[in-house]
Amino acid sequence: MPIGLSEPAQAEWARLTGLLCERGALDAIDQVALADYLTCWQRLSEAESDIEARGLLVEGDRGPVKNPACQLARQYRTALAAWSKEFGLTPASRLRLPHQPARSSEKHEWDI
Repeated sequence: MPIGLSEPAQAEWARLTGLLCERGALDAIDQVALADYLTCWQRLSEAESDIEARGLLVEGDRGPVKNPACQLARQYRTALAAWSKEFGLTPASRLRLPHQPARSSEKHEWDI
């Protein structure tokens, strides 16, 4: 796990690594890529928190201007979407991956 992740980002790391390992879709070599995914995830969360706290418009030198966190959120959301596709975290990207059976033996309510 990368150093400096917030508590929610650490929980997301644990969740994702568990799911990806369960699918057999994660190797040690993926650590840097997954760390960048989590950095984007954390920073998007921070930008959204700023937008929530200060609003879409903030006071500038000449009056209201777009909150700079809006641009940051857009950039991190784009990067996060790209990483999500790389890791097969979207429905469409999973369809393009070769099928790998889950490694988990747990039964879920949706299992037949």
